[in-house]
Parts: sequence; C-alpha cells; structure tokens
Amino acid sequence: MTTTLGCAQGYAVTITPRAGSGLGGQGLDVIPAAASWGRTLDAVSDAEVLVPAACCGGLADVDPWAYEMTLYRDAELCWQGPIWRITDDKAAGSLKLQARDVAAWLARRKLVAGLSVTAATDLTAIAQEVLYQAFAEDDPDVLGWVDARSTGIAIERAVEPNAAYALDELGELAKFGLNWTAIGRRLVLFGPEPLANLEPITDEDYTAGLQLTKDGDAMVTRATVTGDDGVVAVAGGVMQPWGLLDLITDVEGLTSAGGALAVAESQLSGATPAPILIAGTDGALRPTAPVVLADLVPGAVGAVLVRGVCMTVNQLVRLEQLKVEWVPGQELVKPGFTPIGVR
Repeated sequence: MTTTLGCAQGYAVTITPRAGSGLGGQGLDVIPAAASWGRTLDAVSDAEVLVPAACCGGLADVDPWAYEMTLYRDAELCWQGPIWRITDDKAAGSLKLQARDVAAWLARRKLVAGLSVTAATDLTAIAQEVLYQAFAEDDPDVLGWVDARSTGIAIERAVEPNAAYALDELGELAKFGLNWTAIGRRLVLFGPEPLANLEPITDEDYTAGLQLTKDGDAMVTRATVTGDDGVVAVAGGVMQPWGLLDLITDVEGLTSAGGALAVAESQLSGATPAPILIAGTDGALRPTAPVVLADLVPGAVGAVLVRGVCMTVNQLVRLEQLKVEWVPGQELVKPGFTPIGVR
C-alpha cells in the first residue's frame, strides 16, 4: 500500500463529448506535452493541457462546452470537467486545451424558480435544491455524482426567481458554513467535518523553504452580519490586547437573525490571535512526503510543523487548494493550507 506522495511517471488525457450533447463517436486519447490541474475548496478548479502538433489529430472539431477533458495520473483518473477554451498556437507548435471542473456549469445556470426556504433547513439540502434546479433542463451527468453530507447547520433562505446563478448561490451558502469541492466527477457537499485526515507534514517534506506570516488582515474581534428586511446580528466586541477590529458582511437572501448570528460567530472562529499563514515561493511537496494524492482533497485536515528563523509553528491546518504541474520527468504538487477556523 502506497503511503508516500511519489512522482507521476506520466499523464494521459481523454477528450469526450459532453453527456447529453448528442454527439456520437469515441473519445480522443491524447498524450500531453505538459499538464496542470487542481482542486479547490468552495470554488471552481481548472486544468490545462498542451498537445504537440503531431498529436492533435481530430481535436480541430472539439468545441468549448460540448466536450470534456479527463486527466489520468499513472492511469488513475485525477481530474475531469468541460473544456472552455482552445488555443491553436502555431509559433509554439502546440494546441492548448483549458478546462474547468464539473462545477463550472453552475456558473452558467440560473435558479429559474429561486428559493423560498421558510423553515430552518440544513445547508446541504438547500445546496441540493440549487443543483437540481441548475441541471433540471440539461444534466451533463453531474447529479448522479453528487456526494451530499449534512452540515448540521440549518437556515432559512430566499432568492427571487431568475435572479441568481447557481454557482453564486453556493458561494452565499458557503458564508453560513457549507463547503463544496469537485473531486474528479464527484461534487461533494459537506460541512465542518474534514473530508480526510492527513498525516503530519513538516517543512522537510517540502522542496524549498517556507515562510511564516502572522496575518493581521485576517483578524476580527467583532463581526456584524446583515441580511434582508433589516436582519442584523453581531458577535464579539473589544478583545484585549488587540482592541476592536470590525468586519461587516452583507448576505443577500438571509431572512433570520439566527442565521445571521451563526455566520457572525463563524467569522470569529480562528480570527484571534493572528493566524499564522504558511507559504513559500515553491511550495511543492517532495515525493517522499507522507501523504497520498487521493487524500489531498480540499477540506482535508492535518498538522503542519514548520521551523522558521524565529518562529516555530505546529498547528492544525485545512487544505484549501491543490495545484499540480507536470512535464515529462517532473511533477510539482503544491498544496495550499490555511489554519483551522480561517476562511
């Protein structure tokens, strides 16, 4: 059983018609000259592939949104989503395919019926209704892959018909504590519970030195949340030795004081003392790092130990995003962590 990250021996790409597109034919298998892809928490990730001129047969007929791109790392599916841009670069002698994960369709689907949630309802159930509306007329094989997990957070919610994109509404629900991410074709809806638990990582597991930053901009001692019809909630206040640091957030469609208070309280979590952010100019993990790629999913939690010049940090962090870059003979796996409680 593999217990370390390792390094990919190679990548393969398959281009297929979008489910429900009506296009026939088999998929096109492509050996890329270079590839990059990622995973992101509460946002759409992207992927990019460079195809050498000698391998672009059949790709001239590929259209954005009508075709999807699937990436395989050492024969294991790692990323999937619709192609949205194709660039033929004669000077470079290559074709560039750019794609976004399956959540990208939500940015181009409106909530036809809107939302009218008048009783406290779990965020995941509301998000599921958003997805059902988004794909009711045209489902590119997404609904069957939704992995819905209860958040334990219930709110009321109102959105006018034909007034919001589905992706924007997921962004609003994230302010209350909903998390979501795309892993391959699977769209996962979840709450505070981690999607995976990572083995401890140290600065020695990175290819280059890391920077530790005490980030005062992320600090909050009093959070004020406003909603519709005069709904206001405040949490926190003056906290010594930092004094008073205000944050004001307006949430459209928020109709209950209880929901507003839940958002305000979540914004105070991890906001004092100053969170210590861990970053680096490279930020790539060594192949010997004690993690496997399948566990590097947004929402995964683990401990990171970093020894700086003056500071030593050993804290729980959450994976917010993952970026992977590959060319033959080299793979860079770059996780992005934030301290627990910081959004």
